[in-house]
Amino acid sequence: MIAKKRAASPVKPRAPVKQVPTDAELLSGEVAAFFIREPPREQLRFLKFALEPEQKKDLPAVAVAFRHANKPEQVMHDRTFDNAVLVEHICLDLEHQHVAYLRPYCLLLGVLIGRKPNLRKALLMGVVKTLNARMKGREKETFAKTPTLIAQSMDACRELMMRLVWGKSQGQLRDSWNPERLSAKAEVARAQKKDVTAPAPAPAPAASPDAASVKESASYWNKRKAAEGIEVDRGPLCRIKARRAHVPTEAMEMRMRKGDTLIVKRDELDGEPGWIFATKG
Repeated sequence: MIAKKRAASPVKPRAPVKQVPTDAELLSGEVAAFFIREPPREQLRFLKFALEPEQKKDLPAVAVAFRHANKPEQVMHDRTFDNAVLVEHICLDLEHQHVAYLRPYCLLLGVLIGRKPNLRKALLMGVVKTLNARMKGREKETFAKTPTLIAQSMDACRELMMRLVWGKSQGQLRDSWNPERLSAKAEVARAQKKDVTAPAPAPAPAASPDAASVKESASYWNKRKAAEGIEVDRGPLCRIKARRAHVPTEAMEMRMRKGDTLIVKRDELDGEPGWIFATKG
């Protein structure tokens, strides 16, 4: 009687396999348009919001859109992307999130490490060790063989690992003197080429701002290390005057009045839009 009942019972259907959305589908929403339209500062603010636990269901679309909107050459030369706090947040999430949902964090970090301070911060956070631990036992899983979220995450982890260890980010740091990506042979040929019709020498530059004192320099470097959490390449400091007042909208920003004396790193005063670290003199 029991055998008959078992034979007559219907076979339970298999649960449908969850389809992994493609990048084209993720880029079709309003999120992609936002990242193309907004400047880097607003993009980073949105990333902080998207990394909150209650917002992470939209993180795959956010990560793909962020990578699509920011080319490596653009990120490498824009200091606005320097954000040690955001890099630390992403590195911690890479360590603690489920292995099936690592791809968005790998994509975000892959863009941000185009900047030297972000790369240094990620390495200090032990991101290479974290990636090795997350990929342990899954080294052969690829999305091409098994189109699952876990396999997709493993592909993203391997891509990020290559950039961290010997890939494009290290090349950007090593070859920052060569922004045109010239080969070694072409660079030597250009250096040896002599221009017969050399242009007239440029006029002498205007007088540089006043140099910072020893006390101001010590205070600047101590505060910068405490704020960014890493040692930065030191250089000459100078005093400048604030041209306008500024009311901070984030904890990392500083309140300023018009005419305040500020201490900044001289070689960061390049006139490009963005944010630099400063202390009050």
